[in-house]
Amino acid sequence: MKIDAGSFGGRVLAVVSRRSPAFRPPHGRQSGGPFLQEGARSEEISGQDYSEYLRENRYSIDRNFDRNLAPGGNDVERVELRHVYRMLNMKVGEFRRHLLLAHSHFESRSSGFGSSRKRARAASDAVDELVEASQACEEMGAFLVADTRNARLSAAATARLMAHNTRVLALACCSLIASPRSSTDWADAQGRIYTLLLLAERAEKRTNLAANDFTSADLSSAQLDGIDLTDLKWSGSTIWPPGWSERLRRASKESEPGVFVVSADGRGSTSHLEEV
Repeated sequence: MKIDAGSFGGRVLAVVSRRSPAFRPPHGRQSGGPFLQEGARSEEISGQDYSEYLRENRYSIDRNFDRNLAPGGNDVERVELRHVYRMLNMKVGEFRRHLLLAHSHFESRSSGFGSSRKRARAASDAVDELVEASQACEEMGAFLVADTRNARLSAAATARLMAHNTRVLALACCSLIASPRSSTDWADAQGRIYTLLLLAERAEKRTNLAANDFTSADLSSAQLDGIDLTDLKWSGSTIWPPGWSERLRRASKESEPGVFVVSADGRGSTSHLEEV
């Protein structure tokens, strides 16, 4: 059974298609993830069995999502690429929030309370959140590719793979709305969303640590001029380049005994730090 273009499912499919116009893999080496065939159209998705749809479109969850976004270099590289990890952390957080809302809507739909109209609305809201989550991952991948000076193509492929998987899940959920199946299929959808949510939470923690935790870092050879150090966490074990320790101490506040955070009052940027 095909989804009618004028139905709710058809309209959501059209939204997904507009926001993600081409279901194609990024150029370059992939991060081990399958993609829909190039040129595949969302309008061709039928209201077939949920699990069959996922299997036919080779849906896979990248369980190394959080590791692949984490830094592979040393502390010096990490601080010099801090803007990359801060952007990743922001986008992963956005991804997680949309997944959390999608999961919440599915719980509401699965609870059995309310009219069938309300349950359908809850399911449609979950699909909307999955579309937004997919968009956040697409933007993450685009950022990593566009920053040509510090391009991280493997991490970009990871982000775009997760965007693809989230889109496939959204489309599969559309087929459930258009042609409701057993409660098992709905439970499966909720379980897959929860799995993505756990991965997103882990990735958010990893990227936050990558961007901000330098409490035991050796930054003695880092080039810090021009780097925004706002919210960076450091300690007495952190080794700074010559002349930087006292400057950072004056620009920081003690968050806990022996641990300091560079203040967000405008003095965190190295261009504003006072010379000793």
